[in-house]
Amino acid sequence: MRVALLSPPLRPAGPVVRPRHWPLFALSTAAALREAGHAAIWRDAHLEAPAPAQVARELLAERPDAVVLFASDYNRRIPVDSLEAHLAALQRAAPGLPVLLGGRHSPDEARRLRRALPRARAVAAGEPEGAARAFVAGGGPGLVASVDQVVVPADGAAIPEAPAWDLAGPGRYAFSPHQSGGDTVFPVLVSRGCPYGCFFCEVRAQPGWAGRPVADVLRELRALQARFGARSFFFADPMFGLHRGPTVELCEAVAPLGLRWSAMCRTDRVDPGLLRAMAAAGCWSVLFGVETLNPAAQRATGKHLDPATVGPAVRAARDAGLEVIVSAVIGLPGDDPAGVRRTVDGIIALEPDFAQFFPAMVPEAYAAPGGAPAAAAGPDDAFAFNGLPYVGAGFAGPAEVDALCREAFRRFYLRPRYVRGRLRALRRRPGAELPRALAGLRIAVSRMVPAGAATP
Repeated sequence: MRVALLSPPLRPAGPVVRPRHWPLFALSTAAALREAGHAAIWRDAHLEAPAPAQVARELLAERPDAVVLFASDYNRRIPVDSLEAHLAALQRAAPGLPVLLGGRHSPDEARRLRRALPRARAVAAGEPEGAARAFVAGGGPGLVASVDQVVVPADGAAIPEAPAWDLAGPGRYAFSPHQSGGDTVFPVLVSRGCPYGCFFCEVRAQPGWAGRPVADVLRELRALQARFGARSFFFADPMFGLHRGPTVELCEAVAPLGLRWSAMCRTDRVDPGLLRAMAAAGCWSVLFGVETLNPAAQRATGKHLDPATVGPAVRAARDAGLEVIVSAVIGLPGDDPAGVRRTVDGIIALEPDFAQFFPAMVPEAYAAPGGAPAAAAGPDDAFAFNGLPYVGAGFAGPAEVDALCREAFRRFYLRPRYVRGRLRALRRRPGAELPRALAGLRIAVSRMVPAGAATP
């Protein structure tokens, strides 16, 4: 069977927004379909944002038997209006062509997408590769065809050894400047899933956690080195280091390759010895998703991270020679402006190299009628990435959450002590630091200045 995979743009006709991350799940789904004996054709319309009718014509010129239209991907969520426009264009050009809304979705999210987009034949639930293979096979776990069915998510049985990297080209995807270090960064997943239940996280699609064999990870790394000359990697797991033993084993296996890589970890799952092992294996940057230092918000969101673990983890990472990034989410249930400011105070006191402050989000499909932000939504209805602001009960509204985000960026990045530290780093390594500093400055300024104001 010939299967066309389409990654649509955020908006039906642009503007073009260079993605921060590779479409990792689309490439992995293409590889899984190939392993099952199908031909996979992939188009990332996100990169050019042509009109939906043009996308449909070009895709259908490949004469596919089915289409997987990605409603989501790794750190990428496509709004309903773009999905609807591309569904309509495909069906006008090829009535009856089966279309799956692909990606990684929780069962509840898949039902909501099914309700919002009835033009699709089905919506994927669980891991994206298994759902796509079930779709082209005519049925199986991971397919939501109606809003009232009992959903069995697709598990990881269909996950391939590596994504179909041959379909993508390096250099086409942006990356956070503090994680890139100037190189093209190749994301690699060494595990799937997460045992925690943070309501704002896309990883809730598949409960539990499963790690890849170290030998599979090494094969993928070596293949990327051989094909693209890859030197820099991002272990894209939201939960790198969840289990100490396998993580140390991976570090020992990766160390001889001479790679440069970064990862995301929880502060309660690392220790000084593990962080030193990561650094010795080529890790140079670690991101800690703290989200909030308010215990009430930790409980309300299902994060369940003891704030007392944050300081020791940040200090241990710095002692190991790692660059440290701390991430926080603003607008969470159980939090309020005073709690946000205490979180920012705590992050500043730890002096990480970088900090990120994001508003909590809710998907567009779950918004209140008329497109208003879903201020009254509960945690079960919340979701992250490319949605509308989620506003916890402790906040006055989206404008206050936005103002708190901008205040947090200003307080963290405009401190004289911080500016002096970045200037010292720039003098020590001008070639490596200048591109990052300029890119980071553009992002920081855009986060500090209110929407609609002039920016440099």
